[in-house]
Amino acid sequence: VRSISFSSDDKLVFTAGDSTIRIWDRGSNKQVGCLLPHQGHVTSVQVRDKYIGSTKYGMHVLTSSLDCSSKVWDLRSRVPIRACLGHAAGVTSSCFSPDVRHVASVSLDSTCMMFDVAHAGENEPPFTYELPCGVAKHLRSLKLSRSPLNRCGISKCGQILATASQGGVVGLTKLGPDLTTHFPAHDDQQVRDLCWSDDGKELVSCGGTKLLLWDLRDLVDAQSSEAWSPGAQPDQTEQ
Repeated sequence: VRSISFSSDDKLVFTAGDSTIRIWDRGSNKQVGCLLPHQGHVTSVQVRDKYIGSTKYGMHVLTSSLDCSSKVWDLRSRVPIRACLGHAAGVTSSCFSPDVRHVASVSLDSTCMMFDVAHAGENEPPFTYELPCGVAKHLRSLKLSRSPLNRCGISKCGQILATASQGGVVGLTKLGPDLTTHFPAHDDQQVRDLCWSDDGKELVSCGGTKLLLWDLRDLVDAQSSEAWSPGAQPDQTEQ
């Protein structure tokens, strides 16, 4: 098992391992469903509630795979509704923005790609729950590392993208019209995983024998509203 995610009510558990996503009921400890999303091993899974206005409209499941793609699934129909494409190598991790309208993905090709999954790309149909899977609108690609990337995560405020590198550093990119990136060293051969605190002001990263806690309050600015504007580029790349 490479990745695991809980539903918001903690009643379902989603696990990723082979080329499938398995769904488990916590009460009975039995498998209650399976998604068959990819042509390669699934590397990550994330589950988020989907809202239309103030009304909850089911759950979305985000998967990434070594087949170079990420996909967004509607759990109710169990069909993919968006595919995030463009990486030149296997996708190791992908994550939703807090509003579940955008996706960031990282890959063994050392890049991070950002997508608008609420809107289709050029010549693609608009977002609906009834249409089959369409290609997500690509916003931008960021060359944040010279090493393959293992994991990514977006802070609760939607401002900061964290990436875990096989080169032993954590990338912290403050999103916005003028992207800025910091690369604090982890001092290990590679950073394998990371996780944001609920308030989005602290980050935990792990690699080798170390577990590090980062205080990022100085980077968080809750007033920023243009974090996902396309076109901006980072001001530096991991050395």
